[in-house]
Amino acid sequence: MREVTQLFGVSNSPHWLEEDYLAKKKRTFQLGKEAIDDLHKNGERVSYRKIESRSKAFDPERKGIHANSVKANGELYQYYLAFASFKKVPKATSARTSNPVSNPANGREGQQWNEIRERYLRLSKTELVDRLMEAELYHTNQKRSEEHGVGKRTRAERIEWV
Repeated sequence: MREVTQLFGVSNSPHWLEEDYLAKKKRTFQLGKEAIDDLHKNGERVSYRKIESRSKAFDPERKGIHANSVKANGELYQYYLAFASFKKVPKATSARTSNPVSNPANGREGQQWNEIRERYLRLSKTELVDRLMEAELYHTNQKRSEEHGVGKRTRAERIEWV
């Protein structure tokens, strides 16, 4: 309702409240601005909740401002956007990688598993497909050699085989 009245310049509130609203708006902006400046000066992340908690330190009444007041006050919101630090939302992991039973990272070799995973994440899609095809070819050759009675090979022979 408040936005509609601001758009059309029509106000249902009594005239004597306008001064009170203006004073509260200025108070909100001043406390919010001081909180944002302090957070920025101290190198802390600027967020609605941090502004809310920090504004209490600058308020003589120790009431501070509510987190939603930052967005409701247009001037303060514009000031906030200049200093806001937004969190990067992590991508959802697939159920396949988050399965604790099949994930070797839960065992002794967890660190090696993580290093291998990071290495694969850096590869392009084409490189990943090539690696997967090499692995399938290797696996197929291993099965064939087992079926034909070929015993264990030395490391050098295994390298040549692939």
